[in-house]
Amino acid sequence: MNITLNLRKTLIFGTVLALLAVLAAVVFLLRGDETASAAMPPEQVAVEFTRTFYTVDYRNRAEWLAALKPMSTEAGYTLLETAMAPAAWPKLTQAQTVTTAGQVLVRDNGLRAEGEDRLAGKWQIRALEISVAPEAMWPTMSTGTFSANILLTQDQAGEWKFTTFLSDQDVALFSQQGAQK
Repeated sequence: MNITLNLRKTLIFGTVLALLAVLAAVVFLLRGDETASAAMPPEQVAVEFTRTFYTVDYRNRAEWLAALKPMSTEAGYTLLETAMAPAAWPKLTQAQTVTTAGQVLVRDNGLRAEGEDRLAGKWQIRALEISVAPEAMWPTMSTGTFSANILLTQDQAGEWKFTTFLSDQDVALFSQQGAQK
């Protein structure tokens, strides 16, 4: 009888240890996923943000902005909300533009410039090629395939986020100012 009691205690103890090990593994894996998302490389952030930017439904401006907000710096989101959306939305609404993610192809063509600013932190300018399916083009687009430059900055948590789109002239000026520091 004494042996049976010790065997039960051992089985219960072993089961509790196994459950604790599984719980620890799950917590470790979940924390690993958070770290992986925080460490998303800037080229992937540039592609994902730009695909989301060009994915619109003229009936859902608030939803579009909500999708872009977590991928944007505070300044980037303010630019989207107060300048870009008000400029684009009337034309998108008039044309009843609906562009799905599957109709937008974004390719990162590499780093144009990078640096670090005392106030803004690390930044990168990425060159992008964007293709929008002909039936889903925005009314402001003259062609379905075009190039763009995106400025990303790294936040305190180490995540790269959208700050603005830049013209080639802006990139040249930005690069010159960065080289002078």
